[in-house]
Amino acid sequence: MIRRHVVAALARQLALLVGIGLVAIGASGAIALSMRSAFGDRFVAGDPQGVAYTAERCADYLEYVPGAADCEAAASGHHADEVVFDRIAAGLLGGGVLAGWWWLARRRGRRSDEARPPSPQVLPAVGAALFGAAALVLGVEGLGVLVFEGPDHGPGQWISAGVVSLVVFLGFARAFWRSLMMAA
Repeated sequence: MIRRHVVAALARQLALLVGIGLVAIGASGAIALSMRSAFGDRFVAGDPQGVAYTAERCADYLEYVPGAADCEAAASGHHADEVVFDRIAAGLLGGGVLAGWWWLARRRGRRSDEARPPSPQVLPAVGAALFGAAALVLGVEGLGVLVFEGPDHGPGQWISAGVVSLVVFLGFARAFWRSLMMAA
């Protein structure tokens, strides 16, 4: 049977990983906002080729984005709002998770009855694996959309997330490498 302190240590590591992940999503929202300012709504959230909306759906989009020139511009504007602001909201939630994690860690202190995490390499290894995979998948998707569909079909939403995932991957990979060197 798994000991309670081991489950608690793993839960703390998971909470830290979730908090970092949510903050990374928020950072990708900030990058997407910059891309939106530089390249427009369609770069961040343009529809794939061949997407057509019903008249009813167009009316909805034109209501959401009243200054849009046409249905496609309104849809892109609405979708870009979702990409940017939903991600930023996730980042704020992640900040709350990290603040709670930090507060609990400070409150808990270093009790002698609690065991350390099973291995100091677990969190950096899992973080590097997850964010490395995310960087690869998101980067390939973004570059694929950019190259094969063009800049008006939303590659920015993938590229912004891929860039942040790559940065977080590098941070976790460095921490993993350092934990291995300290163990040797």
